[in-house]
Amino acid sequence: MVKKLLTGFLGSIICLSFLGMAQAAPVQFAGNGHYYNAIGSGITWDDALVAAASLSYNGQSGYLATLTSQAENDFVVNNLGNVWGYWLGALQPDGSAIPDQDWHWITGEAWSYTNWAGGEPNDCYGPASEQVLQMWYGGGWNDERHFTVYNTGFVVEYPVPEPASLLLLSSGLAGLWAARGKKRNRQL
Repeated sequence: MVKKLLTGFLGSIICLSFLGMAQAAPVQFAGNGHYYNAIGSGITWDDALVAAASLSYNGQSGYLATLTSQAENDFVVNNLGNVWGYWLGALQPDGSAIPDQDWHWITGEAWSYTNWAGGEPNDCYGPASEQVLQMWYGGGWNDERHFTVYNTGFVVEYPVPEPASLLLLSSGLAGLWAARGKKRNRQL
């Protein structure tokens, strides 16, 4: 019991520490309606994955950014400041021996666009050594190790609510408003 409480308490502290990392309000990319934010902090890719998921904006949970077009990549580079070394939401399965194969986005989106920096991906620490994605100089990408800590950060992407979700939310709010009105009328 004590172990569960301690684990939950430590998990809460870690999540709260991630919330304090945000440096600016997220900005919206018109191409897909999603919002993006650069979070500055020396952090591993694995911890950035957890940190991004602990954040939300406009009621939507965040995730490490998945840049699926040149326009989206350019937007992040041109609107979030210096994102060199920032983690992005792609990885290779552990043990993938060919540097440029088997990459996928954490969201399951198609891996149809790449923007590798010159000479990348390269597994520069040896075969199957670099399996996560990082923004590199000038907006190109670099493959890197999970446990590397840079004094930079990560890019968070927040989706827009689905129209059905907005309808459900507005219906729920209307119901609450109506119930509140009935309660007030009974009190009069």
